[in-house]
Amino acid sequence: MSYPWFGVKIYGIGIGPKNFAGWVSTILYCILMVAVPVTTQFLNWSAWMIPVAYVLFTVGFFTLLFVKGDGKPWRWRWRWRWGRD
Repeated sequence: MSYPWFGVKIYGIGIGPKNFAGWVSTILYCILMVAVPVTTQFLNWSAWMIPVAYVLFTVGFFTLLFVKGDGKPWRWRWRWRWGRD
């Protein structure tokens, strides 16, 4: 596997971008979330298409997180801020 786009956070719980491709995909996801209501209103689509688009884009983004992630489990990491356990 190539270098992962997303990895487990050092502090706290969750996963975050680890390199440029991870940041670009996260920013693109945020732009899509903002653009969906604007696009549906501009194209005169039905209002029910907004939540459908949100679900589809979110499922796609979470799939990308699992496929391009580092594969480590998401767990709470208790560490002091200066790096000592």
